[in-house]
Amino acid sequence: MPLSISSSPQGLSRSSRHAAIGLHHARSIHNRVRRINAVLQHPDPDKAWMLANIDREVISANDVQILECKTAGINGARLWKEGVPDYIKLQVMHQLAVTGKQAADVAVLIGEQELHIHRIERDEAQIAALITLERQFWHYVQTDTPPPADGSESADLAFRCLYPQDNGATVDFSLDTHLSSSFADLVALRAHLGRQQRGVQDQMPKTFRCRPRPAPKYRVAQTALS
Repeated sequence: MPLSISSSPQGLSRSSRHAAIGLHHARSIHNRVRRINAVLQHPDPDKAWMLANIDREVISANDVQILECKTAGINGARLWKEGVPDYIKLQVMHQLAVTGKQAADVAVLIGEQELHIHRIERDEAQIAALITLERQFWHYVQTDTPPPADGSESADLAFRCLYPQDNGATVDFSLDTHLSSSFADLVALRAHLGRQQRGVQDQMPKTFRCRPRPAPKYRVAQTALS
């Protein structure tokens, strides 16, 4: 649901941008929104560790109850080409789990000009899976246990912060058959992909390979929101 706005909130603070997004969202759905200055807690005592902050509450609407406000620059806009990014979907699903609400709108301001609104409905299966993972993570917090490394970018960043440099020690994994086999498979896969890449490059016309990429063109919407 893309909308164009004529007055860009460029230069405003994060809270002011969210207020502007909330105003345009309220106009688009013809309902009021209000800011919630509180940390919300799951009503179930067994899930009291589940907390959430929501940007806005939608008033007097039967089909949506929460508004999550986001902004994305030109570089960040690519993450929204296929809709709401997965990590934001999980954030909103967590909010629905904590509040017991049925639906939320994610309003993202793209390039400080275009407002896109995406509806996320409550999904009980996703919520159940999310609670299981969150409960496991909360157990790590309570027991002061580092979570296992999962190969993600966040895990890589955590290790680099914890261990900015090595102490010179080495570990021999040559007797670990499973790890050695996995490493050998990755090396073979990298070599295979390298050969495929070179084959594709050899088939491409030389003029096409050397042709510089044109500069991207951006359209700035100027239509005022009615």
